[in-house]
Amino acid sequence: MTLDLASNFEFLSNQKACAVCKLFKISTDEEGILKNENPSSLDFLKFLVQGKAYKDIINFIVFSLSLNLSLSWSYDCLITLPDIEEEAIGLDTLIPSWIKEPTDEVREGIRQKSETINYANSWGVLGMSVYWSGGNISPKGKPEVLISEQVIRSLIANSIIFAALKGDANLIEQRFEAFIQKGLSILQTSHMEQV
Repeated sequence: MTLDLASNFEFLSNQKACAVCKLFKISTDEEGILKNENPSSLDFLKFLVQGKAYKDIINFIVFSLSLNLSLSWSYDCLITLPDIEEEAIGLDTLIPSWIKEPTDEVREGIRQKSETINYANSWGVLGMSVYWSGGNISPKGKPEVLISEQVIRSLIANSIIFAALKGDANLIEQRFEAFIQKGLSILQTSHMEQV
């Protein structure tokens, strides 16, 4: 993967990678660099890119973005797949509606549709993430149950990973790289808006 991280992502050089990586389990042996060198987020991301550690890059981006931007990124990845699963039709319109303007009615529709497809694909996992991110998941009249943001972010990352792995095996690397490029673009844009 060829990404120009030097000029566009200098803002990551001011934060330590450990601050983000402590929130998720690194799946590759890159964890050693954190213990030994405590690199900046920029250096760590370059290291992950060089090693094509796609799952770790996706987790790193998900945990670096706001929750809403992470949900949007996952949706942006899933909607580009050539075949939107028949069972997911409905989530492809409900999810962006909820991201744009969260309402209980849309959230409940997302829950129902995600349950209908048994959370069995990337759309179902993203739907569950959206529903859980909206707050209390217990039925009315029952004690409040909240899902931790860390669990929700892990689900978001998994929805992107599942989407990249779906379909023609010869295109998996291409999908991972396209999804990561989208995520990095969102990360860069979100930083520019904060400055």
